[in-house]
Parts: sequence; structure tokens; C-alpha cells
Amino acid sequence: MNWRKSVLLKKTVRYSHDALRYPCAFFLSEKDYSRHPPIIANSFPKSGTHLLIQILQAMPGIRDWGLFLASTPSFTFREIPDGKMCRRINKLVPNELVSAHLYYSEQAEKALGRENAVHYFIYRDPRDIVISEAHYLTYMNKWHRLHRYFRALPDMKSRIMFSIQGATDPAFPYDYPNISKRFLRYKPWINHPNVLSIKFEKLVKQNPVETVRKIIGFYMDRANQGIEQEELIKNALTNINPQNSHTFRKGRAGGWKEVFTDKHKEVFKECAGRLLVELGYETDLGW
Repeated sequence: MNWRKSVLLKKTVRYSHDALRYPCAFFLSEKDYSRHPPIIANSFPKSGTHLLIQILQAMPGIRDWGLFLASTPSFTFREIPDGKMCRRINKLVPNELVSAHLYYSEQAEKALGRENAVHYFIYRDPRDIVISEAHYLTYMNKWHRLHRYFRALPDMKSRIMFSIQGATDPAFPYDYPNISKRFLRYKPWINHPNVLSIKFEKLVKQNPVETVRKIIGFYMDRANQGIEQEELIKNALTNINPQNSHTFRKGRAGGWKEVFTDKHKEVFKECAGRLLVELGYETDLGW
């Protein structure tokens, strides 16, 4: 059974990961972090985390115990202090595959460096993100603290607007700023020399084979092992199956063009128009 297809099973595995992974790790023969580094599949939420995970599962000897490094866990929606997050990072074991929604910080950067972690960061056109997030938090993840707020809104248009603008009421009990401010918490990972940043669109639309080749090559450059690259690429491409994720809805690029109203476009440009240009999704505000 694929536990990632069930929200309840996924939560159970994640919150019990310590009981699973520490005894297993004790008996591992691979104790060398230089030859068997842990892998971090980091992402901005709703940007293709599971797609990246499927590709990385092709790496030799990889073990996924369900550990998830979330700077703001969905169940509490309270940011985890850097010190506590670094202690979690320091417990990574060789050959471990870890999912993450990890904000950038110097402390996290140094902690990952100490573990020789192979760090990937996947992101997506923020216009598609807000649509995916509105559906996900309304219908798919009833455990998320924001679920009831999205569910209470009258229609999908208002939910997408909420995802764009964030919570504008000062009395709102959670930190949920606009899409640009949320993205900026992750943005320094994109150009970090020790991180391979990946555009979701290149995996689903533009050049998936070449992008997978870069993903595999990035790992090979950091793991001191004799690995057959072409075989890994073939296995990684075979692994890709978006329907195996419980969060999968459509998984395509550019869907915002069919959904955004003129008002959505206006507000998005005010909130995050500059961000789109910086990320290379637009050249100006004339879209």
C-alpha cells in the first residue's frame, strides 16, 4: 500500500518516524555520509513535492522513513524555531530521503552542510500554486489549520483570492501573508550554490528527460559511489506517476490562465507581479 496516497496514513507515518527510523538506522552498514548522503526534497508547498520524491526514490539504497521537515507544520501552523529545526536536521541518517517545506535560514543551511545533505528545491509558477493550494486546503487536507477558513469561503474564486492575498485581518490567528511574502521565505534556496533548484514546469512540460538527468547528476557529484547514470535516469523516469500522491489534482502547468478572473490578475500583480519577473515566469506586468 502506498502510504503517501492517504492523508491519515501519511500523518501517522510522519509523526511516528522516530520509532521507525532510529532502530533501523542503528543497524545500517552505510555510516559514511560522504558516500551515502541524506537527500532533501525541499519545495514550496503545492509545487510538485511528490513528483520530486518519485524521481529521487530511484537513487541506490535510499530509505524513506517518512520524516518531513516543515518550517510551519500544517497541523499546528506555527513556525518551528531554527534551533529546534536544526536539531531535527542533525538526526538525519545516511541514505535517508526526506521531504521538506523548509524556509531558508543560515542555521538550516549550516546544519544541512554538516550532514552533507544533497539538497533539491522545487518550485512552480505562483499563479498555479494559489489555485492548487485553494483546492487542496478546501477539499483535500482537513487536518490543515487553514482548512476551515478556506472551506468557509463561498466559492473557489474567493478561495483563490484568499490564497493570493493571504489573511489581511490583523485578528487572524495564524501567520498567512500574501503569496509573495510566503514565497520569499524559501527564495534564497533557488540560487544557493549547494542546492539544485528545479522548476516544476520543466518536469511536466518543457524538458523532463534533461531535468531528470540534472537531478541524477547532482546526486552523483556529491555521493562518492560508482553509479550507472543512464540506468538511474531510466528508473527515475519510470517512477514518475503523479496519481500516486493523495494531493494530486491535475498536475499541469499554466492552468491559471483558464481560472484567473481580471480581479485575480489585478491583485496578483499588486502582491507578486515583481516576483513572477524575478522567477522568470514573466518579463513584465503585461500578462
